[in-house]
Amino acid sequence: MLRVQGRLEGPLGDRLVPSVVASVLFVVLVSTALAKAAGPQTQGALAPALQAMWLLGSGADPVVTVSGGSHVLAEHLALLIYPVALMARWLPTVGTLIVLQSAALAVGVVPVWLLARRAASLRIGASSVLVVVYALYPAVHGINLAGFHTEAFALPGLLWAAYFGLMGRRGWFWVAVVVVLAARSDLGLAVAGLGIALWLVGRVNLGRQALVAGLGWSVVAGLVVQPLLDSSMASDAYARFGDTPWSVAVGLMTQPGDVLAAVGQESTMALFVVVFGPVLFLPLLAPRLLVGVVPVQLLYVVADIADDGLLAQGAVPVTAFVFLSTAFALSRLGRRGVTRVSVDTRLLVALLLAAVVFFVTDSPSSPYRQPWAWGPTAGVEARRTVLTAIPDTVSVRASPSALDMLAERPGLFPLQLGERPDAVAAARDVDLVVVDAIEFAAWDPVRRRVFADGLAALGFEQSTSSSGRVSSLTGVLVWSRQP
Repeated sequence: MLRVQGRLEGPLGDRLVPSVVASVLFVVLVSTALAKAAGPQTQGALAPALQAMWLLGSGADPVVTVSGGSHVLAEHLALLIYPVALMARWLPTVGTLIVLQSAALAVGVVPVWLLARRAASLRIGASSVLVVVYALYPAVHGINLAGFHTEAFALPGLLWAAYFGLMGRRGWFWVAVVVVLAARSDLGLAVAGLGIALWLVGRVNLGRQALVAGLGWSVVAGLVVQPLLDSSMASDAYARFGDTPWSVAVGLMTQPGDVLAAVGQESTMALFVVVFGPVLFLPLLAPRLLVGVVPVQLLYVVADIADDGLLAQGAVPVTAFVFLSTAFALSRLGRRGVTRVSVDTRLLVALLLAAVVFFVTDSPSSPYRQPWAWGPTAGVEARRTVLTAIPDTVSVRASPSALDMLAERPGLFPLQLGERPDAVAAARDVDLVVVDAIEFAAWDPVRRRVFADGLAALGFEQSTSSSGRVSSLTGVLVWSRQP
């Protein structure tokens, strides 16, 4: 055992352990994401990205109607969408997006390992536990299963930037920073936060430069460029603070009571536990490396974002800072030898146990969610056969469960049903209305009749199996506008 441990402490372990963990994590991430995308579990999560890829690949104006009808860059100025679209143009779109995103998240294992081994000088045991905790971290799986978001590339980007910055490798540091900034404009605040962390630990010049570059990018992108593309997208999530990007910025600074109210709500406290619980709250022992993430994470918390979004793409910056600070917290708690820091085995066991517990209870790919049962069913395949046959020139309004299958067209709109379905709103600006049969059956008979009669009065006719088109046997009901 001592001989094996000695070999693993050398170059062999530095190559073998992160490679194995990253490979296993990639297989898990890509298999669960592909299974979810192919089965009934998807609720249009991939539709915005799929429509954007199709529009960019076909040379059309990249206005993504399924997510509000704005330019593809209006919401987050995610410049990485263009190289991804170039790859997806020649490869199967769904598979390309899922494989790229899963690979990016799995690659994050490598900088976590390097931070533990070279920056924090941890021994093989503590470093191995830390990368396993990363592989089990709920936010990593949440990002993976929340559709496709370019923010996924920013997670390894931030981790690599932290490692290169701490090691003084300036050229590679700026390469990683460019990836982060191209993934999402407001992640410039995360880069600025990383600059603060580097400044506080002695990398003063590099820290200052990162602070200026990150903050400058976010200000220019969020307050100048994005409003030129669509002024409403930048402020929709912050409507309580203002109706323009500039008024939102002023509102955030002049309404501290509303900000504190958002921070103090129950969902925020639950998010705090899920973020720091899997690492036993150890990042709080290295506050200099953690404090920089507070501004950008505060921005996400006060925004009008669903709770599952906060644990997915909204958790990218804090996840990177959590593992950066955890590595150094373990180093502080350990016993320093000649070249490495030994951490108490009992602490490592407790850390591993906490990661397993939070993965089982809070990860979207938890065994309790039965991810092995995900995948295509006969009903989904029948629905796919019918819906993918609809020409891409037809504009469609559809239930969330059908959006992914209809995404490759310029005119696709989500159907907002609720308890009182509105036929007029459903028929507006479209030639086809697609309703999930399960949702339709959940209404009472009167509302079903009112909705169907309303569409009929607007010139729509329900397709039936006798006409050779669509019936509820495929899982959807379709109304088409008659000429």
